[in-house]
Amino acid sequence: MTRSRKVAPDSVVTNVTAIAGTSTVLLAWTMASSSAASGLRGFEIERTDEEGRRSWLGGFRRRSLLRTFEWMDYTVGEGRKYEYRVFARFADGDDSDVSFADKDSRSSTAVTITTESNFDPSGSPHRHQMFANRGVAGSQAFQRRFPREPGEPLSADACRWLSNGLAESFLDIVNAAKVGDRLRGVFYELTFKPALEALERARARGVDVLLVVDCTSKAKKARIEDWPDGAERVDLQVWPERENDARAMGASCVSQRGEKKTLSQGREKKTWSQRGEKKTWFVGRELIEEKRRALLRMFGPTGETLAMDKAMDECGGDLRDCVIRRTTCSGIPHNKFLVVNNTTVWTGSTNLTASGMYGQANVAHVVNDEAVAEKYLEYHAQLVKGAKTAELVKWNSDKDIPEVLAAGAEAGETTRVYFSPRGKKSPMLQRWAEMFGAAQSSACLTAAFTVNDLLVAECVKDTSARRYILKEKWAKKDREIEANVKNRVVRGAVLADGAADGFAGEALTGLNEHVKFIHWKTMLIDPMSESPTVITGSANFSKASVEINDENMLVIAGDRRVADMYFVEFFRLFTHFSYRDRVVRGGKKKRDRWITDALTEGTREWCDRHIVLSAWI
Repeated sequence: MTRSRKVAPDSVVTNVTAIAGTSTVLLAWTMASSSAASGLRGFEIERTDEEGRRSWLGGFRRRSLLRTFEWMDYTVGEGRKYEYRVFARFADGDDSDVSFADKDSRSSTAVTITTESNFDPSGSPHRHQMFANRGVAGSQAFQRRFPREPGEPLSADACRWLSNGLAESFLDIVNAAKVGDRLRGVFYELTFKPALEALERARARGVDVLLVVDCTSKAKKARIEDWPDGAERVDLQVWPERENDARAMGASCVSQRGEKKTLSQGREKKTWSQRGEKKTWFVGRELIEEKRRALLRMFGPTGETLAMDKAMDECGGDLRDCVIRRTTCSGIPHNKFLVVNNTTVWTGSTNLTASGMYGQANVAHVVNDEAVAEKYLEYHAQLVKGAKTAELVKWNSDKDIPEVLAAGAEAGETTRVYFSPRGKKSPMLQRWAEMFGAAQSSACLTAAFTVNDLLVAECVKDTSARRYILKEKWAKKDREIEANVKNRVVRGAVLADGAADGFAGEALTGLNEHVKFIHWKTMLIDPMSESPTVITGSANFSKASVEINDENMLVIAGDRRVADMYFVEFFRLFTHFSYRDRVVRGGKKKRDRWITDALTEGTREWCDRHIVLSAWI
């Protein structure tokens, strides 16, 4: 069970509650009253694993005194059983350096919990699987484990630690594909070499691979004008209505009628798919420089597209032949998903880049469900045929939108899928905001850049729910949100050298330029209740993500297992960045008030902990 509670009314520690994900356990505890805390100096937590091994949690020493009523264990294994015993430590007088002793024999309470697993005991995947990378290269743990000089590449062990199973979740799915299987993907960014190599190996062994990738060019994405070093040709981005112009300017074109290769009794043979005609426009080195530059200015790739092509070429083989360029999106082709046959979907916030896997915080969600996979395949087919934004809006127009918490009120678990674009008249964003505002106990939101005005309007309302917003960086709207004491906003940050006593300076991986900290696109509504709702996918809960971008979102209602995994990982990041954000902004916590704040109803510390202590179990 991933939620566990031990109530001990006769103990000094009267309630210990644990919530488990796959690699993190969240602990919270309380005492009967402030008077029971007289002489309290802190807590110690002893963990005992399945093999009977015991260890002390917290801090940087072997045993550390914790001046808090909550803690997280980041060192657990997936699907394993642990016992956590919380000891209250007291001392006589005001001297905090005296030796600690139990106030009485009832000074500790233990809770037992089994961490979540993405697989059942037989090894089969659960219907819903969730994989979150660490997203905290700027942490004390990473600095201690993997010290390196500025600019030094990440070691394989460091990448494995940062990935925390995220990269492996994609690679395992691709590597498991057999001859005759189908892989259908749509990706905004695609430069992660291990993923490209896995896709190329799949193609080479007879897997039918078909990918749609971003090939738009907005004003903010300048096209290249200089000929790339060593290139014999450069692929162009030519819209169907501009083909005559490209041809007149000297561009070349090759057409393919859906040819693919499969294996028959160990020998290669050619078959034909139903993909239709695929055109690849390009300019060769043999064209005179003046015409080459003109074509590059008009139809040339952006730096991002060129990097993707280069990464594919470095993998060898013919992976480019499996790629269709998405050129007809009015916004951003922002999807990141892969469908295996008609059974499994890998989706979420993660771009297939090194920065997506090892840098910024990301999540992948796998759904092993034919009905869900079929919906994604239908959407993929629209993108393959080059549907324009207006055509996709019309295609989406007869698709339903979520009712406010309706799914959570139904018996059992429900999973719904929603695609964009939906046009300017769509009420989708308003519905997301209403669902966020309708939370009864708590709501969590990630925002890469800013919080949409509709969501801000819900945040300023006075309700009983606590709202937690995890953002990439500060924005003026944060002041309006934080004016409501029931809201907490935390931004990504790292500690500079000397910024905090006892902490070493922290540094990021250097992989991320645009989004450095938070890249999740997730909303949690009453995650600790009996009927939680999880909304996750590729969209940033923004106007553009609903109206003009290519996006996909999952709404999972009534599944406490899924909610627990998301909530624990969300709070892991929220807790990590909360301290750093406060230090960077110049705030200091009054350490002598930690007991009073934690035990006084209505304080932020009390409310944060109470969400866990009152979790439905």
